[in-house]
Amino acid sequence: MSILLVSDAVIRKLNRKYLNKNSATDVLAFRLGDGEFAQICPQILGDVVISLDTACYRARSLKICFEKELSLYLIHGLLHLLGYEDKTRAGFSRMKRLQEEYLFYYA
Repeated sequence: MSILLVSDAVIRKLNRKYLNKNSATDVLAFRLGDGEFAQICPQILGDVVISLDTACYRARSLKICFEKELSLYLIHGLLHLLGYEDKTRAGFSRMKRLQEEYLFYYA
């Protein structure tokens, strides 16, 4: 897995290019297993892209430490790489529960 830490401007460009959403976001995950090269190296999960600008802004807004917010984004992205989705209510609830569980172990 690769982790890319970027600005809001960069994540916005990636979001627009790959997901047709013209906005910055906190985290993007690109599963290698979903692509045309999935069989070349199946043990590689993919890429997680995290906006440091958004992590910093939200950490300040929520009055939590930056590292905790950054860890949450990393966990969220990793769960997506593992196949979890948050597009449905059930999927969102499952991911939220897992994020909180893994974040607890980190703290």
